Amino acid sequence: MGLPWYHVHIVVLNDPGLLLSVHMMHTALVVGWAGSMALYELVVFDPSDPVLDP
Repeated sequence: MGLPWYHVHIVVLNDPGLLLSVHMMHTALVVGWAGSMALYELVVFDPSDPVLDP
């Protein structure tokens, strides 16, 4: 069934290289998600939409 969550955290905290790589992977996931959402918003943006005209 796998290790409990705290065992995984202890393994990550005891290895500085692994801790750094986990943080870098998390940053890459967040940046990738934010970039994909920005591209999606650019694709669906319609400047002729009357809602945007104050």
